[in-house]
Amino acid sequence: MQIRNLMPINYTLVKYLCLILFYPLVLAKKKYAIVNDLEYTRLKKEAVFDDVLSLGELQKIAEKRFRKKKTDLSDIIRIVVDEYKIRSFVIPPDFPVRLALGLIKKKIKFKVSRGS
Repeated sequence: MQIRNLMPINYTLVKYLCLILFYPLVLAKKKYAIVNDLEYTRLKKEAVFDDVLSLGELQKIAEKRFRKKKTDLSDIIRIVVDEYKIRSFVIPPDFPVRLALGLIKKKIKFKVSRGS
């Protein structure tokens, strides 16, 4: 399976003009969002996503799996990649370099898109 887009969006405007931190991604035409625990329940009810994943739950899974007290976003992406059996995905040209290097270190395949 391939992810069409894994672009971290720092802040987005949602139904009630509430600014939240989340990471949208598209897997096989289904839309997913990884959100912080404070917004999880509300976004699950109101969002246009097919599924909303809890960042806190993914962090707990990553901590156990990688035996670390502090995980980073590349660990979370590794969990999602394994769970959804993703072979590769596309990132935008302005994707954070530090995160891209973390993905390379974890042997997660990705391609850089040509446009933004």
